[in-house]
Amino acid sequence: MKLFLSILLFLCFKLSAQTKPDLIIGDWMTSERNAVIRCFKQNNKYYGKVIWYAPFDEKDEKRKIHPTENVKYLNKIIMQDFVFGKNEWRDGKIYDPHRDKTYQAFVKINQKNQMEVTGFIFFRWMSQTMTLNKIERKITVNP
Repeated sequence: MKLFLSILLFLCFKLSAQTKPDLIIGDWMTSERNAVIRCFKQNNKYYGKVIWYAPFDEKDEKRKIHPTENVKYLNKIIMQDFVFGKNEWRDGKIYDPHRDKTYQAFVKINQKNQMEVTGFIFFRWMSQTMTLNKIERKITVNP
């Protein structure tokens, strides 16, 4: 009986360890509700692309964006090369379209099942975090 329980616990642990890295996969909406990022896995790395966003209003942005330039962000990969390890996705990069800059980044899923994407320059303590909420149903987008 003890052997059976040990094997069962081992299998449950192995299954949860294998599925945890894929928690990031799916559609996530920014807390400001102005963009949806679709995270996916490719060649054992994780990526995120913009599948919907509210066009930038140049009056509200520090950077001047021409209305026709807004279209270029749709389907743009803004999260790239993340690998899972030590309960986080790390060694990746995030592109900030508002500042037109790319930062080193890591991702964590918090206890509220929200994705916290933290971009930083050189050191993690020099960072800024963006929170996204999981969208339970898959978003359909027009090509």
